[in-house]
Amino acid sequence: MMRAYFPGHLNLKRKLLAATVAACFGAAAQANPTAPQVVAGQAQFSQQGNLFSIANAPNTIINWQSFSINAGEITRFIQQGGDSKVLNRIVGQDPSKILGALQSNGKVYLINP
Repeated sequence: MMRAYFPGHLNLKRKLLAATVAACFGAAAQANPTAPQVVAGQAQFSQQGNLFSIANAPNTIINWQSFSINAGEITRFIQQGGDSKVLNRIVGQDPSKILGALQSNGKVYLINP
């Protein structure tokens, strides 16, 4: 049996393969904390380039799927004052890696499994 040859067919396969590989590694390229769920208190999240900001009320508790910061990235907690605190519980299985900057004007607690 003969197969028909379509010049663009091989090119399409290569593009699909490249897109699939990129999707697999896309999450690893961005390591700022992911998938926040506020379980107590209040928090707002914003991302601008390599800066991820969290403005939280005192005594806020946030569950995260992952909490890592790559080199060159900044995760900044904006709190009411030096006595304010935020508890961050990482519920995913990967340990946190802080290779960039973790900043806060209050207390920040991280708990990994």
